[in-house]
Amino acid sequence: MTDRSSDIPQGNGETVLVVEDDPDVLNLVDILLANLNYRTVRASTGQEALDTLNGNERPDLILTDVILPGGLTGVDVEKEAAKTGPGIPVIFMSGYTENSINHHGVLEDGVLLLNKPFRKSDLANMLRRALDGAGTSGDA
Repeated sequence: MTDRSSDIPQGNGETVLVVEDDPDVLNLVDILLANLNYRTVRASTGQEALDTLNGNERPDLILTDVILPGGLTGVDVEKEAAKTGPGIPVIFMSGYTENSINHHGVLEDGVLLLNKPFRKSDLANMLRRALDGAGTSGDA
């Protein structure tokens, strides 16, 4: 059974900047995104993500872990991305529960959060939601 025959929404070749420090998770997300017809640019730290954003690469969406090594969080990446130009949607990923993250003030209410582990269909639906403008973060 292929994804094309299912109800899983596909991408249209959009570029996703994936920021994830766990190489296994990064590789898995890269494979999932390719299968969903997205192009990926990879970063394993917040600084690598900022270097990408400040370079010639302008992603259509940022998919970032909340907690990253090296002193910059996914929230920092989102804030810096907002400075580079209008509205790059951001989806946060975390192994922590949404309640735990919001309770400790890590993320603001209303951001898009994808809890790890997630299904391919959850990722696909969240990507379309963000790219199609329903409930994106980074506009404030």
